[in-house]
Amino acid sequence: MNLVLWSLKLQLIKLYRGSYPKPLCFLFFLSLTLTQCAPRMEETSYDLKGGLFPKVAIAPVRVLAQHSVPWNYSEELCAALERELLLKEKLRIIPHTRLEDLGKFPHPSLWQSSDLRLADEFAGLDFLVLCSLVEYQKKMIKTKNARNRQEKILRVKAHVRIINLTQPPYTIAFQEYIEIEDMISPKQEKDSKDLAHWQDLKYKKSHYAIATNKLMRKISDHVTTAVKTSWIRRRPISHLLPETQKSFSW
Repeated sequence: MNLVLWSLKLQLIKLYRGSYPKPLCFLFFLSLTLTQCAPRMEETSYDLKGGLFPKVAIAPVRVLAQHSVPWNYSEELCAALERELLLKEKLRIIPHTRLEDLGKFPHPSLWQSSDLRLADEFAGLDFLVLCSLVEYQKKMIKTKNARNRQEKILRVKAHVRIINLTQPPYTIAFQEYIEIEDMISPKQEKDSKDLAHWQDLKYKKSHYAIATNKLMRKISDHVTTAVKTSWIRRRPISHLLPETQKSFSW
């Protein structure tokens, strides 16, 4: 891909020196440069210092809480978590859509089971993130002010498990319940009505978006810390050497 881009750039330089409009050539050249430099962590294996990024797969989020929306809530949560992790630019993220395309779905017992051999089909990855939404609850509380008003609070809780696949026997790198609480203003409540999809323009102002982003930002912090810590502590293993890498390509 790099050779193709550089070839195109050389051709553009020739055009720039020729009779074609120079502003047009310059803009096209600039767009190619920006495209090449843009961070695409799902396809990048090494950091700026030449160190190997750990390959971290995000399994589809399980929604166990009673929460009904007119869209795929799991898809919304996955997209938010992957976005937050990509923004950190510290891990190589294998998105849930990649797992689905390959027909690789974690065994239902893997979210809780101590038998981590169930993760054998994910060999070649370094970490597998399993997330379950276990609570989504709105409740009214009394605020501590002169009017003693009641405010609506949204509480969202998720169970997060990270399996370290760098070498057998597999281990649990992280396992915790993570939760957030957020106050829902009347305006947010209004903006949350009549939403048809989480990609609607109105969605960003809704309490759905605020809660999802806040929770996934918190989860991404824990995932990044746990993965980087386990990655540093790992023993030298064969898959770090190019000649001994597993044949399956993620």
